[in-house]
Amino acid sequence: MQGKHFAVGGRDKKRLLMVADVAYPFVKGGAQRRQFEVGRRLVQAGWEVHLLSYQSWEGDQTRNEHGLKYIGMGPAPKFYNKKGRRSKIQPIHFFLVIMKNLWRVKHYDVIWASQWPMSHLLPISLTCHYKGISLVIDWFEVWGDLWVKYSKSVGWIGLVLEKILLRYTTYVAELITDSRVEQERIRRVSRKEKGIYFLPNGIPKDEIGGLPKVDSWRFEIVCLGRLKNHKGVDLLLRAIATLRDKHHWRSSLAVIGDGPERENLIVLSKRLGISDQVTFFGLIPDNREVYAIMKECCLCVVPTIGGGAGNVTLNEAYGCGLPVLGFQTPDGMDPDLIDHGNTGLWIQPVTPEALADGLFSILSNEKKLEKMRDSVVKKAEEFDWNLIARDYERIMLREY
Repeated sequence: MQGKHFAVGGRDKKRLLMVADVAYPFVKGGAQRRQFEVGRRLVQAGWEVHLLSYQSWEGDQTRNEHGLKYIGMGPAPKFYNKKGRRSKIQPIHFFLVIMKNLWRVKHYDVIWASQWPMSHLLPISLTCHYKGISLVIDWFEVWGDLWVKYSKSVGWIGLVLEKILLRYTTYVAELITDSRVEQERIRRVSRKEKGIYFLPNGIPKDEIGGLPKVDSWRFEIVCLGRLKNHKGVDLLLRAIATLRDKHHWRSSLAVIGDGPERENLIVLSKRLGISDQVTFFGLIPDNREVYAIMKECCLCVVPTIGGGAGNVTLNEAYGCGLPVLGFQTPDGMDPDLIDHGNTGLWIQPVTPEALADGLFSILSNEKKLEKMRDSVVKKAEEFDWNLIARDYERIMLREY
């Protein structure tokens, strides 16, 4: 492997640069959490790990935390427009910022880039290829024709860029995805079989801790994550209202997270007459506080209708002992993530009524809920960040 490294304690200490638009824990997101969890474990394994991103934190441009060195590239522009959709300007801005920072690449053995906003991948790939530096890319979503549905005016640009990048990067980099569904999609578009790896998301068991027995639930349902339009939280709110009107079941919901749709969702809860049943916590910086709330809930709903087949939130729910309900859609979560009837339920069709029926079938049956929770605890044993970090290291060193 070529690149710059130095000896510490009589052996080579590899240098890794992670590249993303925003950084965890300053911005909460599944892809960012993945880099954070793996990165800090690589530090423990003897790597020197830096993370290059927009400056998502206050204070100096560089910051050391959890063994990682964060390097800021200036303040981030607005990521979302008034409609809650991703800004078309931000990818261009990120491309220009990355171009100014490409000189950093030569100082590392391995570059690990996150997929979004995608505009940065071509200059990074070309630079790594030219300089003989190993490149790993996390690619969690293949959009295909969804690009045109998302934006009729410029969606074709994303469609073409995605195809070009997938066909090029699979020859000059190692691609890693978090679901077998996306792995097959990448293989189909790139027309390449090798160098495309599936590594699931892990569960932060050290932060979650034990699962105490709960005599009474603080909330019946919890939903967490970025509040964006494709996350489907509006469908969950309507399902809560349907539970009340159709099944005469007055449920309670905790919504943890922030995002461009938050105010719209608060207004919707008031319009549906369920504002007294829903608590919007907003962003909770301390993960242990998040998990403490989750462990006081019956079950979790992940109502996303798009955004990649893997899902960090679902794994966190399993770690907290919660069965998960999710919509089964062609562009949604990997079908392997939920063992229907055991660790949760797949909901079809994508309607509030179907979700309400699924919720009622579990909430109204204590034995069924208890059996599912037991199955979830066993399932959670499969997801270990330590093992995932080990596999990342093997891929980076080309030993996988």
